[in-house]
Amino acid sequence: MRQATKEGYVTKLKSLGAVLPCSRCGKEKFHLVDDSELGITRNSLSGEYLPVIIVLCINCGNASLHATRILDGVLEEELEET
Repeated sequence: MRQATKEGYVTKLKSLGAVLPCSRCGKEKFHLVDDSELGITRNSLSGEYLPVIIVLCINCGNASLHATRILDGVLEEELEET
């Protein structure tokens, strides 16, 4: 992931209020994993794929997933078109 993209996602998450402490240990230090691509497939035959970014708690390793299509505003636009 490019640094500008990573910084953009961090800024977007903060602007949306996604700044709460870790739900598992309560610590407040997180890291956006920038060296992996992950997606969730609903059905391997349908080809539906939801790309996500991973935010890790630095203390306990708890991972949270954020759909990039939501953060990029793409999914919202697609839903409005239907």
